[in-house]
Amino acid sequence: MFNPNDYKDEFERALYWISSDQAAEFDDFLQMPILKRKTLQRHAKSYYEIVRKIDPDSPVSIRFEHFDRFLIDIRKDGENPERLMLWLGSMQDFHLEDGLFRGPFMTWQSGFVRWCNGAAPQPEDPDLQSLIEAYRREVYDPGKEFRERCKAAEKLYMAGPRSRSSWDQYLWEIFYEEAYNCPCIFFSSHIENMLHRRWWRRNRHSVNAEQKEALLGKLAEDISLYGDAVVQNWNAVIDIDRAFAVDRMPDFDLYKAGAARAI
Repeated sequence: MFNPNDYKDEFERALYWISSDQAAEFDDFLQMPILKRKTLQRHAKSYYEIVRKIDPDSPVSIRFEHFDRFLIDIRKDGENPERLMLWLGSMQDFHLEDGLFRGPFMTWQSGFVRWCNGAAPQPEDPDLQSLIEAYRREVYDPGKEFRERCKAAEKLYMAGPRSRSSWDQYLWEIFYEEAYNCPCIFFSSHIENMLHRRWWRRNRHSVNAEQKEALLGKLAEDISLYGDAVVQNWNAVIDIDRAFAVDRMPDFDLYKAGAARAI
């Protein structure tokens, strides 16, 4: 059981992109469980106008008192803050107990990309080849589409005020101008995480423990043969179940828009 409040701080930070109109353009990927976007934006603006006036030297608890009020307000208008927090939590980075963070995930991602694009030969085991083909369909191809769309959206967004909605222009003025970036850059790693976790949840039982061990051996062999700039530490070359850690994170498909489960 996951605690929505574990993701509350991240939700406060992510509200800048969650509420953006640009994020809505990618809702075929994000599937945000938001009922009334304009209402959410109205409450977000009220929250931002308040916190912008808070003395920077004030305790951070003051900001979060106002954020708690924001959560109460959107709940009154029909939103489900707990579901939103768990939805966001399902896409957070992989935090392993040994402090390797995204290292093992990126190592496996790099390995599967090599097998998909032919930079390294695939394993000979037909089941492992089927796993790689599932990765191509569910992660590699959609991820490529997302990155291409994100690149085009970023170019348009950064072209100037006329290329942004009035709401996104407001967000630009209070946040994105200083960062000199656009919303899709902030949620790109979330999409990547979600695609990988969803794929592994669906396919992890299609191979047994012995096959997973063989796949790990193939990954290590390829790194030795071809090198990999992603791998900074051999400690990051670990078992795929532990690297993707899907049981330690909320399930995106339980909390996305349209999911039957309610919190």
